[in-house]
Amino acid sequence: GVGPATASAILARYSQSIPFMSDAGLMAVNGECKYTMASYRQYYNGIAIKVNQLNSDRQSNWLWTSRDVELVLHMVYSRLGN
Repeated sequence: GVGPATASAILARYSQSIPFMSDAGLMAVNGECKYTMASYRQYYNGIAIKVNQLNSDRQSNWLWTSRDVELVLHMVYSRLGN
């Protein structure tokens, strides 16, 4: 068996709608790093809400995915030095 983070890494490789469960992503969305299924559900739902918000404000041809949002969160959180 694998945990939620490893499972998300495997699934994210095959689907842009599955965000990887990273420290930076968890901190940005959940405010804490807990590697549990409940924490992943909260994280996944937070990412999905942001994807829907970004795609509803269609000022460009770009279509956001969960993976895009996860990568942006990772870059921003890493730059903040947290």
